[in-house]
Amino acid sequence: METGIILLMLGLFYFAAHGLSIIFKVTRVPDVLILVFAGILIGPLLNLATVEDFGRMGSVMTVVALAVILFESGTSLRLTSLGKSLGSTVSITFVTAFATVMVLALLSLPFLGGDWGLAFLTGAMLCGTSSAVVIPMVQSLKMGDKAGTVLVIESALTDVICIVLTFALVESMVSGGISVYGISGQVAKSLGFAAIVGVLGGLFWLKVWNQVRKLPNSIFTTIAFAFVLYGLAEAMGISGAIANLAFGITLANLPGLFAQAQLPSISETESRFFQEIVFLLKTFFFVYLGVSIHIDDPVVVGVACIIVGLIYFLRLWITRFLLPKDDVTLDDAIITSVMVPKGLAPAVLVSLVMQKGIERAEVIQAIVYSVIILSIVFTAALIPLARRGKLGSIYKRVLAPFQGQLGAAAED
Repeated sequence: METGIILLMLGLFYFAAHGLSIIFKVTRVPDVLILVFAGILIGPLLNLATVEDFGRMGSVMTVVALAVILFESGTSLRLTSLGKSLGSTVSITFVTAFATVMVLALLSLPFLGGDWGLAFLTGAMLCGTSSAVVIPMVQSLKMGDKAGTVLVIESALTDVICIVLTFALVESMVSGGISVYGISGQVAKSLGFAAIVGVLGGLFWLKVWNQVRKLPNSIFTTIAFAFVLYGLAEAMGISGAIANLAFGITLANLPGLFAQAQLPSISETESRFFQEIVFLLKTFFFVYLGVSIHIDDPVVVGVACIIVGLIYFLRLWITRFLLPKDDVTLDDAIITSVMVPKGLAPAVLVSLVMQKGIERAEVIQAIVYSVIILSIVFTAALIPLARRGKLGSIYKRVLAPFQGQLGAAAED
């Protein structure tokens, strides 16, 4: 496809995405789902665009989208809410990730020649929730601070967990042995040191920010510095995603915690600019994801449906027992229980597996793509369905201990 046609499509999708945001407010059908199906339409179905048409820029832009979305989400988090939600976030995150790995490993095993290593690798790639899906939806649904913070932090943590686990498993397979101790150490190192890099980067930026603002055309410099931190963290072998999240949290919270130091804070203009960049990147990513998806085996799709169904069933009960009951409404609990979409991380990671020449990589790719698209569909469908009708009655019965009734927006 000619470059001009690609730019034409991207421009049209950008304007269409604004319309989809309005549609979401009325129908509660997530714009990301429609963008993915638009990508599938112009890609696998009509062959108007292919992954090769985007060239190297496609994979680069997916990483850029992850970096900016996590940074911007960090700027909207407050440490007061984070402190109250940290314990429940960690428990929900790791129990959901463990359950997802086990479900995927058990059900994908027959398709992978009975190889447990490949089965756990498939589960590791899909054990997280997608920041690129979760964060925009949490913001659009206007959830309460506690439940919203749990979902945002969970998506950031699990992005890192599935990335680190996948790299560790791939390296272990290539070297000929899997070490549980080695994998655990890599996860802990990646999370802890990445957070330190992000906080130190935030402290430095707060020191120089007022001077940087005096430069002409400087509104993009904060995001540019977030790119620097992301690249630095990745070069150190730790998570750039967590570094960017910690960087955003530091910029948003430190000026308020140390008011006497008169540190600069994020202006309303800068906040709106960050949100606009996220909107643009989100539009590109989900169209690109749709173009990238190729699913040819209906049996794999059927198994993926069972996998996704089991994950959402388990998530309902995990929410019931692990999400704190105080300051969380019934509506927020329902949203939390259905917010398990997959997206950016597994789509990128499965490309790594293909490049490494891992055995049965094509089967793994088919399972991963199937689960990604089906999980987004399930999340989109369950947000309205779990609030009303027979299915809504089941969700309300299981989640009865949570406070309050459904909000007005949910009942519309």
